[in-house]
Amino acid sequence: MATAQLSPEFILEEGKAVAIQFAYAGDLKRLSVALQNNPRPIFGQFLTERDKTIFRAAIPFAEGQEYVIREGEKVLAEFRFERNNERPPMVVAVYPSSNTVPANQLKMYVKFDQPMRADGVYEHIYVADENGRRLPGAILPLQPALWNADNTILTLWFDPGKIKRDLQPNQMHGTPLQPGKRYSLVVEGVFSSQKGDQLGQRFSRPFSTGDDDREKPDLETWKLVVPSAGSNDALTVQFGEPMDFGSLDGKFGVKRESANGQIIDGVFEIIAGEAGLTFRPAKPWLAGSYVLVVDPSIEDLSGNNLQRLFDEDTTVENPDLAKQDWQLRFTTR
Repeated sequence: MATAQLSPEFILEEGKAVAIQFAYAGDLKRLSVALQNNPRPIFGQFLTERDKTIFRAAIPFAEGQEYVIREGEKVLAEFRFERNNERPPMVVAVYPSSNTVPANQLKMYVKFDQPMRADGVYEHIYVADENGRRLPGAILPLQPALWNADNTILTLWFDPGKIKRDLQPNQMHGTPLQPGKRYSLVVEGVFSSQKGDQLGQRFSRPFSTGDDDREKPDLETWKLVVPSAGSNDALTVQFGEPMDFGSLDGKFGVKRESANGQIIDGVFEIIAGEAGLTFRPAKPWLAGSYVLVVDPSIEDLSGNNLQRLFDEDTTVENPDLAKQDWQLRFTTR
């Protein structure tokens, strides 16, 4: 809880309120933090990080204790730490889930276990270099941020203008990521849920970069592991490379060739590493010929889809695209 001119937010580490942060543009030397009705400041350190002032206490703030922030003799805020007994939010997955991505990686996805705040995304979520320094301008600060319907999956775009080689941002600044480097995706512990609960602990997901990927996914190189007729075993599709997590949903179907093109019921699941998927039918497989139907808009990690490279000029028509058959045929026996 906080009142008065400032609105300090607690920074939690291992469930303890070790610091507060707030917006302040004045002289840090004039600031102090103290117990309510006690003029003597508590021990700690003030520092500035971007547009926030942080006070890290030598001893964590006590639950239920009243504190004040003073500027000289003037009280700027009164606050106390009230522990929330609800489970804090957490990051449950980051996509791509592989440890190495192409240097021209286009998107990343962060999945939380509960709905998160829509604002503050680019302040608290960023990419850092191997020394932990934030990479300015690497993530495109889209407004509003790209959340799914229930605010549990966030899509982050690396700046496309810096990835497409013919565009001025790329020629002036280069790509956001460089080949053969180590980076981390960071979610700060103060990032909070829609209920106002903070993660509490800083989340960091390390990853490395390989070379650029400037080739389209090739349907002809995909491999199918075909189940037996009469079983409910899954059909397995192996892409031969990791694909973009967000582009795979709803882009596949399975139908019998002799069933007037009707899609059969079943469930698709993405394989770990996003390098394939499985399809398990609602009813046992019949003996005969089937078709796996693929939407050509699915993308690899660099935004290349089955039809075009991400680098290509989309305003130029390619008459050969309409002639291609985006299907794979298989037979169950």
